[in-house]
Amino acid sequence: MGGAVTVSSELSKGTVFHLSIPFQKVNEDAMTLKEDEHTMVDLGDVSILAVEDNPFNQIVLKDNLELFSENLDLDVVGNGYEAIEAVQRKQYNIILMDIQLPGIDGRETAQRIQVLYEEQENKPIILGITAGISKDSDADASFRDFGFNDVIAKPVDPNDLINKITKFLKTDELH
Repeated sequence: MGGAVTVSSELSKGTVFHLSIPFQKVNEDAMTLKEDEHTMVDLGDVSILAVEDNPFNQIVLKDNLELFSENLDLDVVGNGYEAIEAVQRKQYNIILMDIQLPGIDGRETAQRIQVLYEEQENKPIILGITAGISKDSDADASFRDFGFNDVIAKPVDPNDLINKITKFLKTDELH
């Protein structure tokens, strides 16, 4: 970030840490979210499962989706085992899957879900979510080998998230 850390210490008096990070000053108006920046998307009867172990990231995903859709059918689970149980109880159209999960990771979870749906036409779209790729890169083909339809980089950009979801909702892949 182009910053610096300095330390000064004096015996029996204490230590002082100085952190300096250069930030560009922005106009206060640029800091407020304008209502028209996000277009509400009617996701209709789409059911979404979010698989994320971090409670903060669960909230971020939910909030990001709510920016675009008022009527969300969203379930959230914290690991791969819970995800497999959830898809056996309910049909989901979209699964947002963190790659790094406790127990079985997102790759193995996606593979197991694909096996469950092997003989069915109504397979869920599985979007991997990971900090392991950059926003500018295409999804690594290896993710597709594990059953992911696409990958979203962390931190999740709300526009990228909704664009990828709606891209698959517009295709014949979603029945």
